[in-house]
Amino acid sequence: ATSTTYDPRLRDWYKSARANPENVVRTPPYVFAVSPEVGLSFAKAFDGPIQGAVSTDITLDRLSTFLRSMRPNDDHRLLVFDDEMRLLGAPDPDQVIKRSGAGNDLELAPAKVTDLEDPIVQQALQMFAQGGPFQLETIDIGDEVYLATVAHHDRAGSADYILYAAPRSEFEGTLAGAATRSLLPGLLVLLLASPAIVYLARMISRPLTELSHESELIRSFNLNDPIEMDSPVREVNALITSMSHMKGTLRETSKFVPKTLVKDILESEGRVEVGGKKQHVSVLFTEVADFSDISSKISAEKLMVHMSEYFDELVSLITKDDGTVDKFVGETIFAYWNAPLPIDNYERTACISALKCHHASERLSAQWIAKGRTPWKTRFGVHAGDVIVGNVGSSDRIDYTVIGDTVNIGSRLEGLNKFYGTRILVSGQIADACSDEFLFRHIDRSLPKGAGKPLEIYELLGMFDGPEEFQITPAHAALVVDWNNVYEVYASRDWFKALDAMEEFLGKYPDDGVAKIYLERITEFLIEPPSPEWDGIMRFKKK
Repeated sequence: ATSTTYDPRLRDWYKSARANPENVVRTPPYVFAVSPEVGLSFAKAFDGPIQGAVSTDITLDRLSTFLRSMRPNDDHRLLVFDDEMRLLGAPDPDQVIKRSGAGNDLELAPAKVTDLEDPIVQQALQMFAQGGPFQLETIDIGDEVYLATVAHHDRAGSADYILYAAPRSEFEGTLAGAATRSLLPGLLVLLLASPAIVYLARMISRPLTELSHESELIRSFNLNDPIEMDSPVREVNALITSMSHMKGTLRETSKFVPKTLVKDILESEGRVEVGGKKQHVSVLFTEVADFSDISSKISAEKLMVHMSEYFDELVSLITKDDGTVDKFVGETIFAYWNAPLPIDNYERTACISALKCHHASERLSAQWIAKGRTPWKTRFGVHAGDVIVGNVGSSDRIDYTVIGDTVNIGSRLEGLNKFYGTRILVSGQIADACSDEFLFRHIDRSLPKGAGKPLEIYELLGMFDGPEEFQITPAHAALVVDWNNVYEVYASRDWFKALDAMEEFLGKYPDDGVAKIYLERITEFLIEPPSPEWDGIMRFKKK
Protein backbone atom coordinates (compact mmCIF):
# COMPACT_ATOMS: atom_id res chain seq x y z
CA ALA A 1 0.00 0.00 0.00
CA THR A 2 1.14 3.54 -0.77
CA SER A 3 0.65 6.15 1.92
CA THR A 4 -0.67 9.56 0.98
CA THR A 5 -1.18 12.86 2.68
CA TYR A 6 -4.28 13.61 0.59
CA ASP A 7 -7.08 14.95 2.77
CA PRO A 8 -10.39 15.61 0.91
CA ARG A 9 -11.48 17.97 3.68
CA LEU A 10 -8.88 20.47 2.47
CA ARG A 11 -10.29 20.51 -1.07
CA ASP A 12 -12.28 23.52 -2.31
CA TRP A 13 -15.24 21.34 -3.32
CA TYR A 14 -15.46 19.94 0.22
CA LYS A 15 -15.27 23.34 1.89
CA SER A 16 -17.86 24.86 -0.50
CA ALA A 17 -20.25 21.95 -0.01
CA ARG A 18 -20.02 22.21 3.78
CA ALA A 19 -20.53 25.98 3.57
CA ASN A 20 -23.67 25.53 1.39
CA PRO A 21 -25.22 22.29 2.73
CA GLU A 22 -28.57 22.86 1.01
CA ASN A 23 -27.14 23.19 -2.51
CA VAL A 24 -25.09 21.34 -5.05
CA VAL A 25 -21.95 23.43 -5.51
CA ARG A 26 -19.46 23.64 -8.37
CA THR A 27 -15.77 24.45 -8.30
CA PRO A 28 -13.96 26.63 -10.83
CA PRO A 29 -12.10 24.63 -13.51
CA TYR A 30 -8.80 23.18 -12.31
CA VAL A 31 -6.21 20.55 -13.19
CA PHE A 32 -7.04 17.23 -11.53
CA ALA A 33 -4.44 15.87 -9.10
CA VAL A 34 -4.69 12.23 -10.17
CA SER A 35 -4.90 12.59 -13.97
CA PRO A 36 -3.66 15.11 -16.59
CA GLU A 37 -7.12 16.59 -17.21
CA VAL A 38 -8.93 19.85 -16.54
CA GLY A 39 -12.45 19.75 -15.21
CA LEU A 40 -15.04 20.72 -12.61
CA SER A 41 -16.10 19.13 -9.33
CA PHE A 42 -19.76 19.07 -8.27
CA ALA A 43 -20.31 18.37 -4.57
CA LYS A 44 -23.16 17.92 -2.08
CA ALA A 45 -22.82 17.86 1.73
CA PHE A 46 -24.34 15.10 3.87
CA ASP A 47 -24.78 14.72 7.62
CA GLY A 48 -24.73 11.69 9.89
CA PRO A 49 -22.65 10.34 12.79
CA ILE A 50 -19.82 12.06 10.96
CA GLN A 51 -20.27 14.97 8.56
CA GLY A 52 -18.91 14.92 5.04
CA ALA A 53 -19.52 15.63 1.38
CA VAL A 54 -19.70 13.59 -1.80
CA SER A 55 -18.20 14.82 -5.06
CA THR A 56 -18.27 13.90 -8.73
CA ASP A 57 -15.96 15.23 -11.47
CA ILE A 58 -16.71 16.30 -15.07
CA THR A 59 -13.81 16.99 -17.41
CA LEU A 60 -14.02 20.02 -19.70
CA ASP A 61 -13.31 17.97 -22.81
CA ARG A 62 -16.22 15.64 -21.96
CA LEU A 63 -18.55 18.62 -21.47
CA SER A 64 -17.29 20.06 -24.76
CA THR A 65 -18.03 16.80 -26.55
CA PHE A 66 -21.57 16.98 -25.22
CA LEU A 67 -21.96 20.58 -26.43
CA ARG A 68 -20.73 19.60 -29.87
CA SER A 69 -23.45 16.97 -30.06
CA MET A 70 -26.03 19.68 -29.32
CA ARG A 71 -25.10 21.81 -32.37
CA PRO A 72 -27.01 21.24 -35.64
CA ASN A 73 -23.88 22.16 -37.64
CA ASP A 74 -20.55 23.98 -37.45
CA ASP A 75 -22.19 27.38 -38.19
CA HIS A 76 -23.66 27.38 -34.68
CA ARG A 77 -21.63 28.64 -31.70
CA LEU A 78 -22.35 27.20 -28.29
CA LEU A 79 -20.07 28.08 -25.36
CA VAL A 80 -20.23 27.90 -21.57
CA PHE A 81 -18.06 30.19 -19.41
CA ASP A 82 -18.01 31.46 -15.80
CA ASP A 83 -17.93 34.93 -14.26
CA GLU A 84 -14.11 34.91 -14.43
CA MET A 85 -14.41 34.40 -18.21
CA ARG A 86 -12.94 30.90 -17.88
CA LEU A 87 -14.11 28.65 -20.68
CA LEU A 88 -16.04 25.65 -19.34
CA GLY A 89 -17.21 24.10 -22.58
CA ALA A 90 -16.89 24.58 -26.35
CA PRO A 91 -17.66 22.38 -29.35
CA ASP A 92 -13.93 21.96 -29.91
CA PRO A 93 -12.42 20.28 -26.77
CA ASP A 94 -8.96 21.64 -27.66
CA GLN A 95 -10.23 25.20 -27.16
CA VAL A 96 -11.03 24.78 -23.44
CA ILE A 97 -7.51 23.80 -22.29
CA LYS A 98 -4.22 25.66 -22.57
CA ARG A 99 -1.21 23.41 -23.04
CA SER A 100 2.44 24.33 -22.66
CA GLY A 101 5.56 22.20 -22.67
CA ALA A 102 5.70 18.53 -23.62
CA GLY A 103 6.30 15.11 -22.09
CA ASN A 104 6.99 15.29 -18.35
CA ASP A 105 7.05 19.10 -18.62
CA LEU A 106 3.51 19.31 -20.04
CA GLU A 107 1.41 21.86 -18.16
CA LEU A 108 -2.36 22.27 -18.40
CA ALA A 109 -4.56 25.26 -17.50
CA PRO A 110 -8.17 26.31 -18.18
CA ALA A 111 -8.53 28.59 -21.23
CA LYS A 112 -10.48 31.84 -21.21
CA VAL A 113 -13.32 32.63 -23.54
CA THR A 114 -11.48 35.82 -24.55
CA ASP A 115 -8.71 33.62 -26.01
CA LEU A 116 -11.03 32.51 -28.84
CA GLU A 117 -10.37 34.25 -32.17
CA ASP A 118 -13.86 33.62 -33.62
CA PRO A 119 -15.23 37.10 -34.65
CA ILE A 120 -18.82 36.08 -33.91
CA VAL A 121 -17.84 35.07 -30.38
CA GLN A 122 -15.76 38.23 -29.91
CA GLN A 123 -18.66 40.55 -30.91
CA ALA A 124 -21.04 38.68 -28.63
CA LEU A 125 -18.55 39.05 -25.77
CA GLN A 126 -18.25 42.78 -26.41
CA MET A 127 -22.05 43.10 -26.07
CA PHE A 128 -21.86 41.04 -22.89
CA ALA A 129 -19.05 43.21 -21.48
CA GLN A 130 -21.08 46.38 -22.09
CA GLY A 131 -24.45 45.33 -20.73
CA GLY A 132 -24.19 41.85 -19.27
CA PRO A 133 -26.38 38.93 -20.40
CA PHE A 134 -28.80 39.64 -23.28
CA GLN A 135 -31.68 37.76 -24.79
CA LEU A 136 -31.26 38.33 -28.54
CA GLU A 137 -28.91 40.50 -30.58
CA THR A 138 -27.78 40.52 -34.20
CA ILE A 139 -24.19 40.29 -35.37
CA ASP A 140 -23.15 41.19 -38.93
CA ILE A 141 -20.25 39.16 -40.29
CA GLY A 142 -19.73 39.90 -44.01
CA ASP A 143 -22.83 38.83 -45.91
CA GLU A 144 -24.21 36.75 -43.01
CA VAL A 145 -26.26 37.95 -40.04
CA TYR A 146 -26.12 35.95 -36.81
CA LEU A 147 -28.56 35.87 -33.92
CA ALA A 148 -26.79 35.68 -30.57
CA THR A 149 -27.74 35.40 -26.90
CA VAL A 150 -25.87 35.14 -23.60
CA ALA A 151 -27.93 33.54 -20.82
CA HIS A 152 -27.05 33.68 -17.11
CA HIS A 153 -27.31 30.83 -14.60
CA ASP A 154 -26.47 31.31 -10.90
CA ARG A 155 -26.47 28.70 -8.09
CA ALA A 156 -24.71 28.50 -4.69
CA GLY A 157 -22.47 31.46 -5.50
CA SER A 158 -21.17 30.19 -8.89
CA ALA A 159 -22.28 32.18 -11.97
CA ASP A 160 -22.24 30.48 -15.37
CA TYR A 161 -23.07 31.92 -18.80
CA ILE A 162 -24.16 30.24 -22.01
CA LEU A 163 -23.33 31.90 -25.31
CA TYR A 164 -25.29 30.74 -28.31
CA ALA A 165 -25.10 32.16 -31.87
CA ALA A 166 -26.50 30.87 -35.20
CA PRO A 167 -27.13 32.22 -38.72
CA ARG A 168 -30.43 34.10 -38.97
CA SER A 169 -31.08 32.42 -42.31
CA GLU A 170 -31.71 29.15 -40.46
CA PHE A 171 -34.50 30.76 -38.46
CA GLU A 172 -36.38 32.49 -41.30
CA GLY A 173 -39.87 31.49 -42.44
CA THR A 174 -41.62 28.91 -40.27
CA LEU A 175 -38.57 28.71 -38.01
CA ALA A 176 -38.45 32.42 -37.21
CA GLY A 177 -40.14 31.89 -33.85
CA ALA A 178 -37.76 29.11 -32.89
CA ALA A 179 -34.81 31.42 -32.16
CA THR A 180 -35.60 31.60 -28.47
CA ARG A 181 -36.67 27.96 -28.15
CA SER A 182 -33.39 26.78 -29.67
CA LEU A 183 -31.65 28.09 -26.60
CA LEU A 184 -33.28 25.51 -24.33
CA PRO A 185 -30.92 22.62 -25.11
CA GLY A 186 -27.96 24.74 -24.14
CA LEU A 187 -29.59 25.93 -20.95
CA LEU A 188 -30.56 22.39 -20.03
CA VAL A 189 -26.88 21.33 -20.09
CA LEU A 190 -26.41 22.74 -16.61
CA LEU A 191 -30.02 22.80 -15.43
CA LEU A 192 -30.55 19.08 -16.06
CA ALA A 193 -27.21 18.31 -14.46
CA SER A 194 -28.37 19.66 -11.10
CA PRO A 195 -31.14 17.13 -10.29
CA ALA A 196 -28.97 14.33 -11.65
CA ILE A 197 -26.14 15.29 -9.34
CA VAL A 198 -28.52 15.71 -6.39
CA TYR A 199 -29.94 12.26 -7.05
CA LEU A 200 -26.47 10.80 -7.37
CA ALA A 201 -25.37 12.55 -4.18
CA ARG A 202 -28.30 11.12 -2.24
CA MET A 203 -27.79 7.68 -3.73
CA ILE A 204 -24.16 7.81 -2.56
CA SER A 205 -24.57 9.73 0.70
CA ARG A 206 -27.15 7.39 2.27
CA PRO A 207 -24.95 4.27 2.30
CA LEU A 208 -21.90 6.42 3.08
CA THR A 209 -23.69 7.75 6.17
CA GLU A 210 -24.38 4.19 7.28
CA LEU A 211 -20.80 3.18 6.50
CA SER A 212 -19.50 6.07 8.60
CA HIS A 213 -21.53 4.66 11.50
CA GLU A 214 -20.08 1.22 10.80
CA SER A 215 -16.57 2.68 10.81
CA GLU A 216 -17.19 4.05 14.31
CA LEU A 217 -18.38 0.61 15.44
CA ILE A 218 -15.24 -0.96 14.00
CA ARG A 219 -13.05 1.70 15.61
CA SER A 220 -14.68 0.94 18.99
CA PHE A 221 -14.14 -2.78 18.23
CA ASN A 222 -17.84 -3.62 18.09
CA LEU A 223 -17.51 -6.36 15.48
CA ASN A 224 -20.40 -8.72 16.21
CA ASP A 225 -23.10 -7.53 13.78
CA PRO A 226 -22.47 -8.01 10.04
CA ILE A 227 -22.86 -5.11 7.58
CA GLU A 228 -26.14 -5.61 5.71
CA MET A 229 -26.67 -2.97 3.01
CA ASP A 230 -26.15 -2.44 -0.69
CA SER A 231 -26.06 0.38 -3.22
CA PRO A 232 -26.86 0.66 -6.93
CA VAL A 233 -23.60 2.58 -7.32
CA ARG A 234 -20.93 0.01 -8.17
CA GLU A 235 -18.10 1.85 -6.45
CA VAL A 236 -20.11 2.35 -3.25
CA ASN A 237 -21.16 -1.30 -3.31
CA ALA A 238 -17.50 -2.27 -3.62
CA LEU A 239 -16.75 -0.09 -0.58
CA ILE A 240 -19.54 -1.82 1.38
CA THR A 241 -18.14 -5.24 0.46
CA SER A 242 -14.60 -4.21 1.42
CA MET A 243 -15.67 -2.82 4.79
CA SER A 244 -17.76 -5.93 5.47
CA HIS A 245 -14.75 -8.13 4.74
CA MET A 246 -12.54 -5.92 6.92
CA LYS A 247 -14.99 -6.17 9.83
CA GLY A 248 -15.15 -9.95 9.49
CA THR A 249 -11.38 -10.23 9.21
CA LEU A 250 -10.85 -8.13 12.34
CA ARG A 251 -13.41 -10.23 14.17
CA GLU A 252 -11.62 -13.45 13.25
CA THR A 253 -8.12 -11.99 13.76
CA SER A 254 -9.03 -10.93 17.30
CA LYS A 255 -9.31 -14.61 18.16
CA PHE A 256 -5.55 -14.91 17.62
CA VAL A 257 -4.44 -11.48 18.87
CA PRO A 258 -5.48 -9.83 22.18
CA LYS A 259 -8.59 -7.74 21.48
CA THR A 260 -7.33 -4.89 23.64
CA LEU A 261 -4.20 -4.74 21.49
CA VAL A 262 -6.14 -4.62 18.21
CA LYS A 263 -8.47 -1.98 19.68
CA ASP A 264 -5.47 0.06 20.81
CA ILE A 265 -3.92 -0.09 17.33
CA LEU A 266 -7.21 1.00 15.73
CA GLU A 267 -7.67 3.90 18.11
CA SER A 268 -4.07 5.13 18.05
CA GLU A 269 -3.65 4.74 14.27
CA GLY A 270 0.00 4.13 15.10
CA ARG A 271 2.53 2.00 13.27
CA VAL A 272 3.34 -1.35 14.86
CA GLU A 273 7.07 -1.58 15.48
CA VAL A 274 9.41 -3.79 17.49
CA GLY A 275 10.20 -2.32 20.90
CA GLY A 276 8.78 -1.95 24.39
CA LYS A 277 8.48 0.21 27.48
CA LYS A 278 8.53 -0.29 31.23
CA GLN A 279 5.09 -0.77 32.77
CA HIS A 280 3.67 -1.91 36.12
CA VAL A 281 1.16 -4.73 35.60
CA SER A 282 -0.52 -7.58 37.41
CA VAL A 283 -0.10 -11.06 35.95
CA LEU A 284 -2.11 -14.28 36.22
CA PHE A 285 -1.00 -17.83 35.47
CA THR A 286 -3.31 -20.85 35.50
CA GLU A 287 -2.53 -24.54 35.18
CA VAL A 288 -4.51 -27.77 35.44
CA ALA A 289 -3.25 -30.21 38.06
CA ASP A 290 -2.09 -33.59 36.70
CA PHE A 291 -2.88 -32.54 33.15
CA SER A 292 -0.35 -34.95 31.65
CA ASP A 293 -2.10 -37.92 33.27
CA ILE A 294 -5.52 -36.60 32.23
CA SER A 295 -4.51 -36.04 28.61
CA SER A 296 -2.92 -39.48 28.31
CA LYS A 297 -6.21 -41.19 29.14
CA ILE A 298 -8.43 -39.63 26.44
CA SER A 299 -8.16 -39.19 22.69
CA ALA A 300 -6.66 -36.02 21.20
CA GLU A 301 -10.05 -35.16 19.66
CA LYS A 302 -11.87 -35.29 23.00
CA LEU A 303 -9.04 -33.44 24.70
CA MET A 304 -9.36 -30.56 22.22
CA VAL A 305 -13.11 -30.38 22.88
CA HIS A 306 -12.52 -30.29 26.66
CA MET A 307 -9.80 -27.64 26.32
CA SER A 308 -11.96 -25.45 24.10
CA GLU A 309 -14.82 -25.61 26.59
CA TYR A 310 -12.44 -24.90 29.48
CA PHE A 311 -10.71 -21.98 27.74
CA ASP A 312 -14.02 -20.48 26.67
CA GLU A 313 -15.18 -20.36 30.30
CA LEU A 314 -12.02 -18.87 31.78
CA VAL A 315 -10.87 -16.58 28.96
CA SER A 316 -14.27 -14.92 28.67
CA LEU A 317 -14.10 -14.00 32.38
CA ILE A 318 -10.57 -12.58 32.04
CA THR A 319 -11.39 -10.45 28.99
CA LYS A 320 -14.60 -9.15 30.59
CA ASP A 321 -12.42 -7.93 33.46
CA ASP A 322 -10.24 -5.99 30.95
CA GLY A 323 -7.48 -8.57 31.05
CA THR A 324 -5.20 -9.29 28.11
CA VAL A 325 -4.79 -13.01 27.41
CA ASP A 326 -1.23 -13.24 26.16
CA LYS A 327 -0.94 -16.89 25.22
CA PHE A 328 -1.89 -20.51 25.84
CA VAL A 329 0.85 -23.03 26.63
CA GLY A 330 -0.84 -26.41 26.63
CA GLU A 331 -3.62 -25.97 29.17
CA THR A 332 -1.88 -22.98 30.79
CA ILE A 333 -3.29 -19.46 30.47
CA PHE A 334 -1.06 -16.40 30.83
CA ALA A 335 -2.87 -13.07 31.21
CA TYR A 336 -2.12 -9.60 32.53
CA TRP A 337 -3.76 -6.28 33.35
CA ASN A 338 -2.85 -2.61 32.76
CA ALA A 339 -1.44 -3.18 29.28
CA PRO A 340 -1.83 -2.32 26.51
CA LEU A 341 -4.72 -0.22 27.86
CA PRO A 342 -4.34 1.26 31.35
CA ILE A 343 -6.95 0.34 33.98
CA ASP A 344 -7.45 1.34 37.61
CA ASN A 345 -6.87 -1.07 40.51
CA TYR A 346 -5.35 -3.74 38.29
CA GLU A 347 -4.05 -5.74 41.29
CA ARG A 348 -7.61 -5.93 42.63
CA THR A 349 -8.97 -6.87 39.19
CA ALA A 350 -6.48 -9.72 38.89
CA CYS A 351 -7.61 -11.11 42.25
CA ILE A 352 -11.29 -10.89 41.31
CA SER A 353 -10.60 -12.57 37.98
CA ALA A 354 -8.68 -15.37 39.72
CA LEU A 355 -11.64 -15.99 42.05
CA LYS A 356 -14.08 -15.96 39.14
CA CYS A 357 -11.96 -18.39 37.13
CA HIS A 358 -11.58 -20.64 40.18
CA HIS A 359 -15.35 -20.87 40.68
CA ALA A 360 -15.93 -21.31 36.94
CA SER A 361 -13.45 -24.20 36.92
CA GLU A 362 -15.23 -25.79 39.91
CA ARG A 363 -18.59 -25.35 38.16
CA LEU A 364 -17.29 -26.88 34.94
CA SER A 365 -15.73 -29.81 36.81
CA ALA A 366 -19.05 -30.54 38.54
CA GLN A 367 -20.76 -30.65 35.14
CA TRP A 368 -18.09 -32.97 33.78
CA ILE A 369 -18.39 -35.32 36.77
CA ALA A 370 -22.14 -35.53 36.15
CA LYS A 371 -21.37 -36.58 32.57
CA GLY A 372 -18.84 -39.19 33.67
CA ARG A 373 -15.83 -37.12 32.62
CA THR A 374 -12.66 -36.38 34.59
CA PRO A 375 -12.77 -33.04 36.47
CA TRP A 376 -10.00 -30.48 36.09
CA LYS A 377 -8.47 -28.89 39.15
CA THR A 378 -7.04 -25.47 38.28
CA ARG A 379 -4.25 -23.72 40.18
CA PHE A 380 -3.58 -19.97 40.00
CA GLY A 381 -0.63 -17.65 40.58
CA VAL A 382 -1.05 -13.85 40.83
CA HIS A 383 1.74 -11.26 41.05
CA ALA A 384 2.32 -7.57 40.30
CA GLY A 385 5.45 -5.69 39.31
CA ASP A 386 7.39 -3.97 36.56
CA VAL A 387 7.70 -5.59 33.14
CA ILE A 388 8.79 -4.59 29.67
CA VAL A 389 5.66 -4.50 27.55
CA GLY A 390 5.72 -4.19 23.77
CA ASN A 391 6.36 -5.92 20.48
CA VAL A 392 8.95 -8.66 20.27
CA GLY A 393 10.03 -10.30 17.03
CA SER A 394 11.14 -9.44 13.52
CA SER A 395 9.98 -6.85 11.02
CA ASP A 396 7.37 -9.22 9.53
CA ARG A 397 6.38 -11.34 12.54
CA ILE A 398 5.67 -9.55 15.81
CA ASP A 399 4.35 -10.85 19.12
CA TYR A 400 2.90 -8.37 21.62
CA THR A 401 3.82 -9.59 25.10
CA VAL A 402 5.30 -8.71 28.48
CA ILE A 403 8.66 -9.96 29.69
CA GLY A 404 10.65 -9.70 32.91
CA ASP A 405 11.12 -11.18 36.36
CA THR A 406 7.51 -10.34 37.28
CA VAL A 407 6.29 -12.83 34.67
CA ASN A 408 8.62 -15.54 35.96
CA ILE A 409 7.47 -15.01 39.56
CA GLY A 410 3.81 -15.25 38.53
CA SER A 411 4.55 -18.58 36.89
CA ARG A 412 6.49 -19.83 39.95
CA LEU A 413 3.65 -18.85 42.30
CA GLU A 414 1.26 -20.96 40.28
CA GLY A 415 3.68 -23.90 40.49
CA LEU A 416 4.08 -23.59 44.29
CA ASN A 417 0.39 -24.48 44.69
CA LYS A 418 1.37 -28.05 43.96
CA PHE A 419 3.80 -28.08 46.89
CA TYR A 420 1.53 -26.33 49.40
CA GLY A 421 -1.71 -27.98 48.31
CA THR A 422 -3.36 -24.60 47.67
CA ARG A 423 -5.40 -23.28 44.74
CA ILE A 424 -4.67 -19.53 44.50
CA LEU A 425 -1.28 -18.20 45.59
CA VAL A 426 -0.39 -14.49 45.38
CA SER A 427 2.71 -12.48 46.13
CA GLY A 428 3.22 -10.06 48.98
CA GLN A 429 2.91 -7.20 46.48
CA ILE A 430 -0.64 -8.30 45.67
CA ALA A 431 -1.57 -8.90 49.32
CA ASP A 432 -0.26 -5.49 50.39
CA ALA A 433 -2.23 -3.71 47.64
CA CYS A 434 -5.51 -5.58 48.21
CA SER A 435 -5.63 -6.50 51.92
CA ASP A 436 -8.50 -4.08 52.57
CA GLU A 437 -10.82 -5.97 50.16
CA PHE A 438 -9.60 -9.56 50.23
CA LEU A 439 -8.73 -12.09 52.91
CA PHE A 440 -5.24 -13.54 52.55
CA ARG A 441 -3.53 -16.27 54.54
CA HIS A 442 0.22 -15.94 54.91
CA ILE A 443 1.74 -19.18 53.66
CA ASP A 444 5.51 -18.88 53.69
CA ARG A 445 8.69 -17.04 52.84
CA SER A 446 10.28 -18.80 49.91
CA LEU A 447 12.72 -18.45 47.06
CA PRO A 448 11.37 -20.35 44.03
CA LYS A 449 13.89 -21.76 41.58
CA GLY A 450 14.83 -19.06 39.08
CA ALA A 451 13.50 -16.20 41.22
CA GLY A 452 15.82 -13.29 41.83
CA LYS A 453 14.74 -12.57 45.40
CA PRO A 454 12.66 -14.19 48.18
CA LEU A 455 8.87 -13.87 48.18
CA GLU A 456 6.23 -13.52 50.82
CA ILE A 457 3.56 -15.97 49.69
CA TYR A 458 -0.15 -15.69 50.51
CA GLU A 459 -3.23 -17.73 49.78
CA LEU A 460 -6.24 -15.82 48.43
CA LEU A 461 -9.37 -17.04 50.26
CA GLY A 462 -12.07 -14.57 49.21
CA MET A 463 -13.49 -11.05 49.42
CA PHE A 464 -14.80 -9.21 52.45
CA ASP A 465 -17.59 -7.69 50.37
CA GLY A 466 -18.54 -8.86 46.91
CA PRO A 467 -20.52 -11.53 45.04
CA GLU A 468 -21.83 -14.17 47.41
CA GLU A 469 -19.80 -17.01 45.92
CA PHE A 470 -16.57 -15.04 46.55
CA GLN A 471 -17.34 -13.76 50.05
CA ILE A 472 -15.35 -15.12 52.96
CA THR A 473 -17.15 -17.13 55.62
CA PRO A 474 -16.70 -16.99 59.40
CA ALA A 475 -14.82 -20.28 59.03
CA HIS A 476 -12.31 -18.60 56.69
CA ALA A 477 -11.80 -15.72 59.11
CA ALA A 478 -11.33 -18.10 62.08
CA LEU A 479 -8.84 -20.19 60.10
CA VAL A 480 -6.66 -17.14 59.33
CA VAL A 481 -6.73 -15.95 62.97
CA ASP A 482 -5.74 -19.39 64.27
CA TRP A 483 -3.07 -19.78 61.61
CA ASN A 484 -1.52 -16.40 62.38
CA ASN A 485 -1.19 -17.44 66.04
CA VAL A 486 0.47 -20.72 65.10
CA TYR A 487 2.78 -19.03 62.60
CA GLU A 488 3.88 -16.56 65.27
CA VAL A 489 5.02 -19.49 67.44
CA TYR A 490 6.77 -21.04 64.44
CA ALA A 491 8.58 -17.77 63.72
CA SER A 492 9.89 -17.69 67.33
CA ARG A 493 11.94 -20.85 66.49
CA ASP A 494 10.88 -22.59 69.68
CA TRP A 495 10.38 -25.87 67.85
CA PHE A 496 8.83 -27.77 70.78
CA LYS A 497 6.20 -25.07 71.29
CA ALA A 498 5.75 -24.87 67.55
CA LEU A 499 5.16 -28.63 67.40
CA ASP A 500 2.48 -28.45 70.12
CA ALA A 501 0.84 -25.44 68.46
CA MET A 502 0.80 -27.06 65.04
CA GLU A 503 -0.63 -30.36 66.35
CA GLU A 504 -3.33 -28.41 68.15
CA PHE A 505 -4.11 -26.51 64.92
CA LEU A 506 -4.35 -29.77 62.95
CA GLY A 507 -6.69 -31.15 65.59
CA LYS A 508 -9.03 -28.29 64.74
CA TYR A 509 -8.32 -28.33 60.98
CA PRO A 510 -7.29 -31.92 60.19
CA ASP A 511 -7.42 -31.50 56.40
CA ASP A 512 -5.23 -28.40 56.18
CA GLY A 513 -2.39 -29.25 53.79
CA VAL A 514 -0.24 -26.23 54.65
CA ALA A 515 -0.23 -27.14 58.35
CA LYS A 516 0.86 -30.70 57.50
CA ILE A 517 3.82 -29.32 55.55
CA TYR A 518 4.81 -27.15 58.52
CA LEU A 519 4.40 -30.07 60.94
CA GLU A 520 6.83 -32.11 58.85
CA ARG A 521 9.22 -29.16 58.67
CA ILE A 522 9.11 -28.57 62.44
CA THR A 523 9.76 -32.27 63.07
CA GLU A 524 12.87 -32.07 60.89
CA PHE A 525 14.02 -28.96 62.73
CA LEU A 526 13.67 -30.79 66.06
CA ILE A 527 16.03 -33.48 64.74
CA GLU A 528 18.39 -31.07 62.99
CA PRO A 529 17.75 -27.41 63.86
CA PRO A 530 18.61 -24.81 61.22
CA SER A 531 21.68 -22.68 61.75
CA PRO A 532 21.30 -19.44 63.75
CA GLU A 533 21.96 -17.54 60.52
CA TRP A 534 18.93 -19.13 58.80
CA ASP A 535 16.68 -16.36 57.46
CA GLY A 536 13.46 -18.39 57.50
CA ILE A 537 13.36 -18.60 53.70
CA MET A 538 12.50 -21.92 52.07
CA ARG A 539 14.61 -22.35 48.95
CA PHE A 540 13.26 -24.54 46.16
CA LYS A 541 15.59 -26.38 43.83
CA LYS A 542 12.82 -27.51 41.45
CA LYS A 543 10.14 -25.60 39.61
